[in-house]
Amino acid sequence: MKESILTTGGRHVSEVRDINRSLAEKALNMRCQAYLSQVKANLLTATIYGINNSKKSLQRELDQKTRLERELKVANATKDRLLSILAHDLRSPFTNLIGIAEGLSKNLQPPNLESLGEHIGMVHSVALSGVELVDNLLTWIWGLSGQIKPQPVRFEANKLVQELFMLFESHAKNKSISLKCEMPAGSEIQADRHMTQTILRNLISNGIKYTANGEVLVKLEERNREWVFWVIDTGVGIAPEVLDRLFKNQLVESATGTAKEYGTGLGLFLAKELCESQSGKIWVTSKPGQGSQFAFSLPKVY
Repeated sequence: MKESILTTGGRHVSEVRDINRSLAEKALNMRCQAYLSQVKANLLTATIYGINNSKKSLQRELDQKTRLERELKVANATKDRLLSILAHDLRSPFTNLIGIAEGLSKNLQPPNLESLGEHIGMVHSVALSGVELVDNLLTWIWGLSGQIKPQPVRFEANKLVQELFMLFESHAKNKSISLKCEMPAGSEIQADRHMTQTILRNLISNGIKYTANGEVLVKLEERNREWVFWVIDTGVGIAPEVLDRLFKNQLVESATGTAKEYGTGLGLFLAKELCESQSGKIWVTSKPGQGSQFAFSLPKVY
Protein backbone atom coordinates (compact mmCIF):
# COMPACT_ATOMS: atom_id res chain seq x y z
CA MET A 1 0.00 0.00 0.00
CA LYS A 2 2.83 2.28 0.94
CA GLU A 3 4.53 1.52 -2.30
CA SER A 4 1.28 2.20 -4.22
CA ILE A 5 0.92 5.59 -2.58
CA LEU A 6 4.52 6.45 -3.36
CA THR A 7 4.12 5.28 -6.93
CA THR A 8 0.90 7.24 -7.40
CA GLY A 9 2.37 10.31 -5.73
CA GLY A 10 5.47 10.12 -7.85
CA ARG A 11 3.34 9.87 -10.94
CA HIS A 12 1.29 12.93 -9.93
CA VAL A 13 4.44 14.87 -9.15
CA SER A 14 5.80 13.92 -12.57
CA GLU A 15 2.54 14.96 -14.25
CA VAL A 16 2.48 18.28 -12.38
CA ARG A 17 6.12 18.81 -13.33
CA ASP A 18 5.25 18.13 -16.98
CA ILE A 19 2.23 20.45 -16.79
CA ASN A 20 4.31 23.22 -15.21
CA ARG A 21 7.01 22.74 -17.81
CA SER A 22 4.37 22.92 -20.58
CA LEU A 23 2.79 26.02 -19.06
CA ALA A 24 6.19 27.62 -18.67
CA GLU A 25 7.02 26.84 -22.28
CA LYS A 26 3.67 28.24 -23.42
CA ALA A 27 4.15 31.36 -21.29
CA LEU A 28 7.66 31.80 -22.66
CA ASN A 29 6.38 31.23 -26.17
CA MET A 30 3.61 33.79 -25.65
CA ARG A 31 6.10 36.31 -24.28
CA CYS A 32 8.37 35.66 -27.26
CA GLN A 33 5.45 36.04 -29.64
CA ALA A 34 4.42 39.27 -27.92
CA TYR A 35 7.99 40.56 -28.09
CA LEU A 36 8.27 39.59 -31.76
CA SER A 37 4.92 41.23 -32.46
CA GLN A 38 6.14 44.42 -30.77
CA VAL A 39 9.38 44.28 -32.75
CA LYS A 40 7.39 43.81 -35.96
CA ALA A 41 5.08 46.67 -35.01
CA ASN A 42 8.06 48.93 -34.29
CA LEU A 43 9.70 47.93 -37.55
CA LEU A 44 6.45 48.53 -39.42
CA THR A 45 6.01 51.91 -37.75
CA ALA A 46 9.60 52.85 -38.56
CA THR A 47 9.10 51.68 -42.14
CA ILE A 48 5.88 53.67 -42.53
CA TYR A 49 7.54 56.71 -40.94
CA GLY A 50 10.49 56.32 -43.28
CA ILE A 51 8.19 55.95 -46.28
CA ASN A 52 6.23 59.04 -45.24
CA ASN A 53 9.44 61.02 -44.82
CA SER A 54 10.61 59.79 -48.20
CA LYS A 55 7.28 60.77 -49.75
CA LYS A 56 7.48 64.21 -48.15
CA SER A 57 11.06 64.59 -49.31
CA LEU A 58 10.13 63.50 -52.83
CA GLN A 59 7.15 65.86 -52.80
CA ARG A 60 9.39 68.73 -51.71
CA GLU A 61 11.82 67.92 -54.48
CA LEU A 62 8.95 67.67 -56.97
CA ASP A 63 7.51 70.99 -55.80
CA GLN A 64 10.94 72.60 -56.04
CA LYS A 65 11.44 71.16 -59.52
CA THR A 66 8.01 72.42 -60.59
CA ARG A 67 8.76 75.86 -59.18
CA LEU A 68 12.16 75.98 -60.89
CA GLU A 69 10.61 74.89 -64.18
CA ARG A 70 7.98 77.61 -63.83
CA GLU A 71 10.64 80.21 -63.02
CA LEU A 72 12.75 78.99 -65.94
CA LYS A 73 9.78 79.31 -68.26
CA VAL A 74 9.17 82.88 -67.09
CA ALA A 75 12.89 83.66 -67.37
CA ASN A 76 13.00 82.31 -70.92
CA ALA A 77 9.93 84.34 -71.86
CA THR A 78 11.53 87.41 -70.30
CA LYS A 79 14.78 86.72 -72.15
CA ASP A 80 12.90 86.39 -75.44
CA ARG A 81 11.10 89.66 -74.74
CA LEU A 82 14.40 91.35 -73.91
CA LEU A 83 15.90 90.13 -77.19
CA SER A 84 12.84 91.48 -78.97
CA ILE A 85 13.35 94.84 -77.29
CA LEU A 86 17.02 94.89 -78.24
CA ALA A 87 16.32 93.75 -81.81
CA HIS A 88 13.35 95.98 -82.58
CA ASP A 89 12.28 98.53 -80.00
CA LEU A 90 15.77 99.88 -79.35
CA ARG A 91 16.02 100.76 -83.05
CA SER A 92 12.67 102.55 -83.18
CA PRO A 93 13.72 105.87 -81.59
CA PHE A 94 16.68 106.21 -83.93
CA THR A 95 14.56 105.28 -86.95
CA ASN A 96 12.02 107.92 -85.95
CA LEU A 97 14.73 110.53 -85.39
CA ILE A 98 16.13 109.85 -88.86
CA GLY A 99 12.66 110.24 -90.37
CA ILE A 100 12.04 113.53 -88.55
CA ALA A 101 15.48 114.84 -89.50
CA GLU A 102 14.85 114.02 -93.16
CA GLY A 103 11.51 115.81 -92.98
CA LEU A 104 13.16 118.86 -91.44
CA SER A 105 15.90 118.95 -94.08
CA LYS A 106 13.30 118.94 -96.87
CA ASN A 107 10.80 121.37 -95.36
CA LEU A 108 13.00 123.83 -93.46
CA GLN A 109 12.13 126.67 -95.83
CA PRO A 110 10.44 130.01 -95.02
CA PRO A 111 6.89 128.86 -95.91
CA ASN A 112 7.22 125.88 -93.55
CA LEU A 113 9.02 127.47 -90.60
CA GLU A 114 5.82 127.51 -88.52
CA SER A 115 6.08 123.72 -88.19
CA LEU A 116 9.63 123.94 -86.79
CA GLY A 117 8.46 124.00 -83.17
CA GLU A 118 6.28 120.94 -83.75
CA HIS A 119 9.17 119.01 -85.27
CA ILE A 120 11.51 119.98 -82.44
CA GLY A 121 8.90 118.76 -79.97
CA MET A 122 8.74 115.45 -81.83
CA VAL A 123 12.53 115.13 -81.72
CA HIS A 124 12.53 115.77 -77.97
CA SER A 125 9.75 113.23 -77.38
CA VAL A 126 11.44 110.49 -79.41
CA ALA A 127 14.85 111.17 -77.85
CA LEU A 128 13.30 111.07 -74.38
CA SER A 129 11.70 107.69 -75.12
CA GLY A 130 15.01 106.31 -76.37
CA VAL A 131 16.94 107.50 -73.32
CA GLU A 132 14.23 106.15 -71.02
CA LEU A 133 14.39 102.75 -72.71
CA VAL A 134 18.19 102.58 -72.42
CA ASP A 135 18.04 103.61 -68.75
CA ASN A 136 15.45 100.93 -68.03
CA LEU A 137 17.47 98.28 -69.82
CA LEU A 138 20.63 99.17 -67.91
CA THR A 139 18.80 99.22 -64.58
CA TRP A 140 17.15 95.90 -65.35
CA ILE A 141 20.44 94.25 -66.34
CA TRP A 142 22.15 95.56 -63.20
CA GLY A 143 19.27 94.22 -61.15
CA LEU A 144 19.53 90.78 -62.72
CA SER A 145 23.24 90.68 -61.94
CA GLY A 146 22.56 91.56 -58.30
CA GLN A 147 24.46 94.85 -58.53
CA ILE A 148 21.55 96.99 -57.34
CA LYS A 149 20.83 97.09 -53.63
CA PRO A 150 18.68 99.70 -51.85
CA GLN A 151 20.61 102.55 -50.25
CA PRO A 152 18.09 104.57 -48.21
CA VAL A 153 18.71 108.30 -47.86
CA ARG A 154 16.50 111.22 -46.80
CA PHE A 155 15.21 113.37 -49.66
CA GLU A 156 12.35 115.71 -50.52
CA ALA A 157 9.67 113.84 -52.45
CA ASN A 158 8.20 117.07 -53.82
CA LYS A 159 11.55 118.14 -55.24
CA LEU A 160 12.05 114.73 -56.87
CA VAL A 161 8.65 114.93 -58.59
CA GLN A 162 9.31 118.47 -59.83
CA GLU A 163 12.59 117.30 -61.37
CA LEU A 164 10.69 114.59 -63.24
CA PHE A 165 8.03 117.08 -64.36
CA MET A 166 10.77 119.22 -65.92
CA LEU A 167 11.95 116.15 -67.82
CA PHE A 168 8.47 115.48 -69.24
CA GLU A 169 7.31 119.10 -69.56
CA SER A 170 7.77 119.41 -73.32
CA HIS A 171 6.16 116.06 -74.14
CA ALA A 172 3.21 116.77 -71.85
CA LYS A 173 2.73 120.24 -73.37
CA ASN A 174 2.65 118.80 -76.89
CA LYS A 175 -0.20 116.51 -75.78
CA SER A 176 -2.05 119.24 -73.84
CA ILE A 177 -1.48 117.42 -70.56
CA SER A 178 -1.12 119.26 -67.26
CA LEU A 179 1.26 117.80 -64.70
CA LYS A 180 0.15 118.29 -61.10
CA CYS A 181 1.77 117.47 -57.78
CA GLU A 182 -0.22 117.35 -54.56
CA MET A 183 2.13 117.01 -51.63
CA PRO A 184 3.38 119.46 -49.03
CA ALA A 185 6.58 121.29 -49.88
CA GLY A 186 9.47 119.81 -47.95
CA SER A 187 7.86 116.37 -47.61
CA GLU A 188 10.86 114.27 -46.65
CA ILE A 189 10.97 110.51 -46.89
CA GLN A 190 13.77 108.00 -46.47
CA ALA A 191 14.20 105.49 -49.28
CA ASP A 192 16.51 104.70 -52.16
CA ARG A 193 16.28 107.93 -54.16
CA HIS A 194 17.41 106.52 -57.51
CA MET A 195 15.04 103.55 -57.31
CA THR A 196 12.13 105.77 -56.28
CA GLN A 197 12.95 108.19 -59.09
CA THR A 198 12.99 105.35 -61.63
CA ILE A 199 9.63 104.02 -60.41
CA LEU A 200 8.01 107.47 -60.57
CA ARG A 201 9.60 108.24 -63.94
CA ASN A 202 8.12 105.11 -65.47
CA LEU A 203 4.68 105.66 -63.95
CA ILE A 204 4.56 109.34 -65.00
CA SER A 205 5.78 108.43 -68.48
CA ASN A 206 3.10 105.74 -68.66
CA GLY A 207 0.42 108.25 -67.64
CA ILE A 208 1.51 110.76 -70.29
CA LYS A 209 1.71 108.05 -72.92
CA TYR A 210 -1.93 107.02 -72.54
CA THR A 211 -3.41 110.48 -71.95
CA ALA A 212 -4.29 113.34 -74.29
CA ASN A 213 -5.88 116.68 -73.34
CA GLY A 214 -5.97 115.69 -69.69
CA GLU A 215 -3.79 115.57 -66.61
CA VAL A 216 -1.34 113.41 -64.69
CA LEU A 217 -1.42 113.87 -60.93
CA VAL A 218 1.23 112.70 -58.44
CA LYS A 219 0.29 112.50 -54.75
CA LEU A 220 2.02 111.34 -51.59
CA GLU A 221 0.12 109.78 -48.71
CA GLU A 222 1.63 109.13 -45.28
CA ARG A 223 0.40 106.08 -43.40
CA ASN A 224 1.44 104.55 -40.08
CA ARG A 225 4.34 102.47 -41.35
CA GLU A 226 4.67 103.42 -44.99
CA TRP A 227 4.58 106.10 -47.64
CA VAL A 228 2.23 105.66 -50.60
CA PHE A 229 2.82 107.42 -53.93
CA TRP A 230 -0.09 107.81 -56.34
CA VAL A 231 0.22 108.53 -60.07
CA ILE A 232 -3.25 109.21 -61.44
CA ASP A 233 -4.06 109.97 -65.08
CA THR A 234 -7.23 110.83 -67.00
CA GLY A 235 -6.24 108.72 -69.99
CA VAL A 236 -7.73 105.81 -71.91
CA GLY A 237 -7.58 103.34 -69.01
CA ILE A 238 -6.61 99.67 -69.12
CA ALA A 239 -8.63 96.73 -70.44
CA PRO A 240 -9.51 94.09 -67.79
CA GLU A 241 -7.58 91.32 -69.57
CA VAL A 242 -4.43 93.45 -69.56
CA LEU A 243 -5.01 94.65 -66.00
CA ASP A 244 -5.04 91.05 -64.75
CA ARG A 245 -1.59 90.44 -66.21
CA LEU A 246 0.17 93.54 -64.88
CA PHE A 247 2.73 93.10 -62.10
CA LYS A 248 2.65 89.27 -62.39
CA ASN A 249 6.41 88.66 -62.80
CA GLN A 250 6.32 88.87 -66.55
CA LEU A 251 6.68 91.47 -69.26
CA VAL A 252 3.34 92.61 -70.66
CA GLU A 253 3.65 94.05 -74.15
CA SER A 254 2.73 97.71 -74.13
CA ALA A 255 -0.03 99.14 -76.31
CA THR A 256 0.55 102.16 -78.55
CA GLY A 257 0.07 105.52 -76.84
CA THR A 258 -2.45 108.22 -77.71
CA ALA A 259 0.16 109.97 -79.88
CA LYS A 260 1.35 106.67 -81.40
CA GLU A 261 4.15 106.34 -78.83
CA TYR A 262 5.66 102.88 -78.85
CA GLY A 263 6.33 100.93 -75.66
CA THR A 264 8.00 97.77 -74.44
CA GLY A 265 6.28 97.01 -71.15
CA LEU A 266 9.68 97.07 -69.48
CA GLY A 267 8.93 100.21 -67.47
CA LEU A 268 6.12 98.75 -65.36
CA PHE A 269 7.99 95.47 -64.98
CA LEU A 270 11.04 97.34 -63.72
CA ALA A 271 8.92 99.52 -61.41
CA LYS A 272 7.61 96.38 -59.71
CA GLU A 273 11.13 94.94 -59.31
CA LEU A 274 12.53 98.14 -57.80
CA CYS A 275 9.54 98.58 -55.50
CA GLU A 276 9.74 95.04 -54.15
CA SER A 277 13.51 95.31 -53.69
CA GLN A 278 12.70 98.03 -51.12
CA SER A 279 10.09 95.78 -49.43
CA GLY A 280 7.28 97.78 -50.99
CA LYS A 281 4.20 96.92 -53.05
CA ILE A 282 2.77 98.25 -56.30
CA TRP A 283 -0.78 98.06 -57.65
CA VAL A 284 -3.18 99.66 -60.11
CA THR A 285 -6.89 100.26 -60.54
CA SER A 286 -8.31 101.23 -63.90
CA LYS A 287 -11.31 101.06 -66.21
CA PRO A 288 -11.34 101.62 -69.97
CA GLY A 289 -12.10 105.26 -70.72
CA GLN A 290 -11.78 106.32 -67.06
CA GLY A 291 -8.04 106.67 -66.61
CA SER A 292 -5.72 104.74 -64.29
CA GLN A 293 -4.55 105.01 -60.70
CA PHE A 294 -1.12 103.54 -60.09
CA ALA A 295 0.18 103.37 -56.54
CA PHE A 296 3.22 102.01 -54.77
CA SER A 297 4.15 101.85 -51.12
CA LEU A 298 7.54 102.13 -49.45
CA PRO A 299 8.06 101.23 -45.79
CA LYS A 300 9.21 103.98 -43.47
CA VAL A 301 12.90 103.58 -42.72
CA TYR A 302 14.35 105.22 -39.60
